[in-house]
Amino acid sequence: MATKQYTEAIGRRKTASARVRLTEAKTASMTVNGKTAEEYFPLAQMVKTAFSPLQVMGATYAVSA
Repeated sequence: MATKQYTEAIGRRKTASARVRLTEAKTASMTVNGKTAEEYFPLAQMVKTAFSPLQVMGATYAVSA
């Protein structure tokens, strides 16, 4: 059984930490705390800002944070 490969990054500041996983996918998607980016971010501009690094890379990834 093959497992999906992903890239994981951890960011820390003071006592807070955040973990992000990038998995190659057919369509770009983002999940933040179990919600889609559209549900999590209240403004459309925030969603656009969150997806902009993925668009610069030119590849499609599923992002889980």
